[in-house]
Amino acid sequence: MCHASARSIAQFRVGTQNVPTLLDWWVIFTAALPPLLMLGLAGLWLLLALFVLGLGLRRLMLRRLGGSTGDTAGALVEFSEAVVLLVLGLIWGLATEARSTLKKPQDGYPKKTHTM
Repeated sequence: MCHASARSIAQFRVGTQNVPTLLDWWVIFTAALPPLLMLGLAGLWLLLALFVLGLGLRRLMLRRLGGSTGDTAGALVEFSEAVVLLVLGLIWGLATEARSTLKKPQDGYPKKTHTM
């Protein structure tokens, strides 16, 4: 009978503990759904910006620190909040700019209406 050593079992668990499960994918999908439904294409850009930020910071943490800790996860949350605010501000600014250019009259002056 072949018995696996405790060390080999521990190495297997360490290698597979970060593999996303079906529940993890449902959580990710559920978290991504509201921005997509409320913002449409802008929500997709927001999610893309967060994905790139998360991947970039994770690679930086792995390279510089050799892993991630609770402090680095907290820093990632704070950076994510800042990116959400910046992207939403850009989306809002671009949307209001586009709306204001569409509402301007062609001759540059507002049309006067006579009422009695």
